Amino acid sequence: MRRVLLRRTVAAVAAVVVTLPLGARPVQAFDFTAIIGAAKAAYELYKEYKEGQSLDDATDKIIKTINDARTDILAQVDRLATAQAKACARSAIIDFNDIPNFNQTTLQAYARDTTACVTLIDSLLDVVTDKASADQLGFTLNTVGPLALTARAHAGFSTSSLLDQVVDSNNTVLSTLKPTCSTAIKGLNGIPQNGAVYTWETRCTAYDGKVGSTSKRIAYPPTTNPYDVPGTTAIVMRHTSHAQATAVLPVLRATPA
Repeated sequence: MRRVLLRRTVAAVAAVVVTLPLGARPVQAFDFTAIIGAAKAAYELYKEYKEGQSLDDATDKIIKTINDARTDILAQVDRLATAQAKACARSAIIDFNDIPNFNQTTLQAYARDTTACVTLIDSLLDVVTDKASADQLGFTLNTVGPLALTARAHAGFSTSSLLDQVVDSNNTVLSTLKPTCSTAIKGLNGIPQNGAVYTWETRCTAYDGKVGSTSKRIAYPPTTNPYDVPGTTAIVMRHTSHAQATAVLPVLRATPA
């Protein structure tokens, strides 16, 4: 019964996400590069702790990393159409600065709250149908994710399950925001001729209509794949949380549990 109620609650929250008019969302611009870089750097610092570095040193550096991109991060969070996700993310960011001063009780409460924020975002990613909303949730996931992992480490809580959750959530971001790509040999009329040089084009379209393409001049038949779907995807998705997920997943997968 509890699981059914949770699903209904998440579905209700998601309904708010997909039906809220675009005009109701804040219009602040933010630097995609700064947010992607901050998330990757924060996860890398957490990984260094798990590999034997000082937790306190890692925490101080994560605080600085988040603060350096704070204006852009908060501008992105403010675009969330889901009040619950926006509130828990803002709270996580604001409170993280004070984590060195928390007593054990406050620290454990913060660790649980940030973990709950990550799991809320993950639940919303599973049910939201509006890709623009999923994009904003993806960015927020990787702002709160390293904070929650670090907080749990300070509190003496286990981190392996949350690490797995963050990896799974980023995989959801990749699959949800995956662009539509096509490949073709430009200018080809009829059957390709051996030895002839052709332009092999890859074209991808993001959920928001942005289009990117790459091409290679290669003789037929090619000895390697002449199409560059990963590279073209990176070009067209560089302004989305798909690019962020692509950047942080190798770090997360290499992080000890």
